Amino acid sequence: MTKMKLLIALLFAAAPLLASEGLVISVEPLGDAADGVVVRTTFRFTVGSDVPPGIPLVIQGSVMQGGVVTKRFRLPLQESQRETLSTIQTLQAGDAEIEARLMVPLEEQAPVIVAKTATKFTIGKTNKTYVAGEGAGAEAVIAEGVVPEGAGAVRILPPRRDVAVTMPRRDVAAQRLRRAPTARRTDGAVNHEPLDPADPTRTIPSTQT
Repeated sequence: MTKMKLLIALLFAAAPLLASEGLVISVEPLGDAADGVVVRTTFRFTVGSDVPPGIPLVIQGSVMQGGVVTKRFRLPLQESQRETLSTIQTLQAGDAEIEARLMVPLEEQAPVIVAKTATKFTIGKTNKTYVAGEGAGAEAVIAEGVVPEGAGAVRILPPRRDVAVTMPRRDVAAQRLRRAPTARRTDGAVNHEPLDPADPTRTIPSTQT
């Protein structure tokens, strides 16, 4: 058994004890946006010594408002984030319940829950427009509703008006070279003598006399 699998096995054995450790959620309204109220959600927790360094951790949960889950989130923790993690979210004004679990994600087995909680909040409007601060992360800029121009953005250029477009000339003389229509004689036979263009009722004899 590898060292990592051994550590995971120890986590399974200690899972009931780990889940009893605290996870606290706090919400701070920052301002109003077109989609709702922008809040800073902070998760405070304690990772005990039973979780060795190097074990991946995530905070996963959901936001429920009006009896409906309106958001789901999954936040991986960096090695230095062993006590707190903050994120910017946009919620609707009113009552909200945030459920979160600090856990060890496993690909082939059920995750090991280190801590979990569910906390209710009342989100109120601040009556001030939210503006992301200088140097703010992507989630703060998105919450403000401003999409920065990326380096890989595609710019559509208008067509150049000084470029002459040449169309192929059609040979008018060639259009006139077409087979003259033939007339049908009164006895039903086809008269192959061409019609006179000036008078379609008469034909042009094939031999001029």
